[in-house]
Amino acid sequence: MELQEAEDVVADYGDLIERHAGNPTTIFDVRELPHPKEKIFKAIILMLRDKLMTEPDSPLLEPLHFGAVNLARYQEGVGESVSSIPMDINKLSDLLNEGELDMTALNNLVDESQSQEEINKEKYESLREKRSTEEMLTEVILEQNHKKYGQK
Repeated sequence: MELQEAEDVVADYGDLIERHAGNPTTIFDVRELPHPKEKIFKAIILMLRDKLMTEPDSPLLEPLHFGAVNLARYQEGVGESVSSIPMDINKLSDLLNEGELDMTALNNLVDESQSQEEINKEKYESLREKRSTEEMLTEVILEQNHKKYGQK
């Protein structure tokens, strides 16, 4: 993969991160990623290595690190996203921004959240374990790259 392609892949992924920023505990299906998960990870590592070698103080190092670890939020077989926080924060934010949040809308959102809570709890716990393991492995890989190609 060339550096320009890596930058394009990471930019697409960055757009997705912005859209999914509402609840950091949410786990999404890999199908929501704009490119295959492995391709995104390789693109981030390529950019990270390039920045470590050419601009060791680059302001992009931290977002690249975050993006690599954040990939663990995207897992196989999730289907509809799950979260440890049952209320859909993005939906609440949309209602607030649209000026459509009244007591009826808030009550509906709370009722919907409570009914989903039990369904999501078991699924979330099993996915959270996979996510945690993947985050730890990613941190090790990133640490190795920092040692080999630059300073942390």
